[in-house]
Amino acid sequence: EAELLPSGTRSRVRNLQVHGENTAIAVAGQRVAVNLAGIKKTDVIRGDTLAEPDSIRVSRLLDVRLSCLRDSERTVENGSRVHFCHGTAARLAKVVLLDRDALAPGESAYAQLRFTEGVAAKCGDRFVIRFYSPLETIGGGIILDDAPARHKRNDAAVLSALAVRENGSGAERVLQALIALDTALPSAAQLAARLGLEEMRLAPELDALLARGEAAAPLPGRFIASAVLDALWARCEALLTDYHAKNPLHAGIRAAELRQRLFRAVEPERADALLAIFVREGKLRFAAERYALADFTVRYTRRQTALRAELLALYRAADLRPERTDRVLARFDAKDRAEAERVLESLLTGGELIALAPRLCLHREVYVCACALVRAYFADHEALTLAAFRDLLGTSRDSALLVLECLDRNGRTRREGDLRRPGRRLYE
Repeated sequence: EAELLPSGTRSRVRNLQVHGENTAIAVAGQRVAVNLAGIKKTDVIRGDTLAEPDSIRVSRLLDVRLSCLRDSERTVENGSRVHFCHGTAARLAKVVLLDRDALAPGESAYAQLRFTEGVAAKCGDRFVIRFYSPLETIGGGIILDDAPARHKRNDAAVLSALAVRENGSGAERVLQALIALDTALPSAAQLAARLGLEEMRLAPELDALLARGEAAAPLPGRFIASAVLDALWARCEALLTDYHAKNPLHAGIRAAELRQRLFRAVEPERADALLAIFVREGKLRFAAERYALADFTVRYTRRQTALRAELLALYRAADLRPERTDRVLARFDAKDRAEAERVLESLLTGGELIALAPRLCLHREVYVCACALVRAYFADHEALTLAAFRDLLGTSRDSALLVLECLDRNGRTRREGDLRRPGRRLYE
């Protein structure tokens, strides 16, 4: 398999020839003819690159170490237009000098080359630059980043990062890449592609970073820099501190809300894996699909404590026939009703009451008992019907359906048509 770049056309190598002779292998320094399946001669343009699929990224930006020839008669100024010669390609580029206004003959500096069309190149590739007009060679350099962000000039962080890319150790370069990727949790293959390395060469460096605690693996084969985790925790702690201050009777923030506020474009699985690190470290507490700071506790006033006991008693007595919350709250006089509503919400966030529907709750002990009955039922049966569940609970069809749908949502049961089977969380 082969990929023609920058177009991205995929093909298959049928045959190789070196100086008219068929060969199975061609090496650097040889002139090679390649027979590509389904590719016409007119589909290939001088300067195109043939590569293993997905091994080279096409970009309109390149970070480079740029050097001006000692005997050049021209100075490369910031914003200069040049011909970028790489392989057999020649592309027009704008030179953005990152730490100066001009590059004199014999000088070298970090620069970003900006193109109007995509360029296929890899970190470590060499290139030559020629003056725009008249056409004469004035310097060249080495590519340090083949797909960078657009940089601001005179940015100390950018210059420092490029210095690591150019002269840093393998571990330093890997760590820098991890920091740049933030919470993306790249695989070793993705890191290798970003750094222009073979994946097997990356493994020792990753192992060293993990052993020193400078990196972590929240998911198998997925990595993150510890510095990124530290910054993430600072934001998470500040967010939860503010949430607890504004919602002192809530046991914690909903997991979905925390993910939404803390992460951008991170899949729930990866976000949960990152938060699980803080749980293991004892910084966070996770229960009933809510997160809270580990040292946070709900503190009730004396009156709120009495209302809590009264509400729990009401729901425990209701068993599988609970009333709507508005009817429950109507039992309290006007003076206590608003406070009782806040306590009721606190009981829901703390998992002491389980929501069957938006305004219908169940005492947790009743819910746990229903889960135990379902586990016992599946010990002798493969599937559960609504009618069987109704008989199991000894309640009405409507009440049984509400409880069963709650079990579905919580992963205790799994619906298949009109049947239920054991869910992934039934035995937790």
